[in-house]
Amino acid sequence: MKPALSVIFFTVSSGAGLGLLVWLLIASLMADHIRMDATTFYKGAAIAAALITAGLVSSTLHLANRKNAIYALTRIGTSWLAREGLLALALYPLAALHLYALQASWPQVTPITLWLLITDAIAVLYCTGMIYGCLKTIPRWNTLMTPVKYVLFGLMSGAVLLPAVLSLRPVEVGPVGKPMVAILLLAV
Repeated sequence: MKPALSVIFFTVSSGAGLGLLVWLLIASLMADHIRMDATTFYKGAAIAAALITAGLVSSTLHLANRKNAIYALTRIGTSWLAREGLLALALYPLAALHLYALQASWPQVTPITLWLLITDAIAVLYCTGMIYGCLKTIPRWNTLMTPVKYVLFGLMSGAVLLPAVLSLRPVEVGPVGKPMVAILLLAV
């Protein structure tokens, strides 16, 4: 089997971006413990958005024409590709709402948007895994474990990127506060 380069790039890029987004959002809940400032969060969110967007754009390259992309999004009842596409597109307004709520200091709205974003990102990863898991032509992938593994691979890729994002903190913020948080992230 020789998958298209655009599919490989999509799988790695969007998976890592979605995983990074999940870990950034979880880290923002523990901002006091890991000393993450708002600027670092925004930089990390921009990196995650760039990875997700690059992956999604590259995924359209293996569709023969634009009609296939539009057709793929209209079959939500029967197609994991349609579900993935619509959930991925829903990330952008959700993220914009979350960032706006953060800027406007709406403490009653940010937890809701945060958990919606985490749920949506994991759902996109799951749908992508189901696309691969439904391929009967590849028996090794045609299992219930494929989507689970895809979600875990996305989260692991994001966990690998999170320390790089946290290293972007200004010097005056200081090092990571509690060592238990780092141990917890490694265990996951």
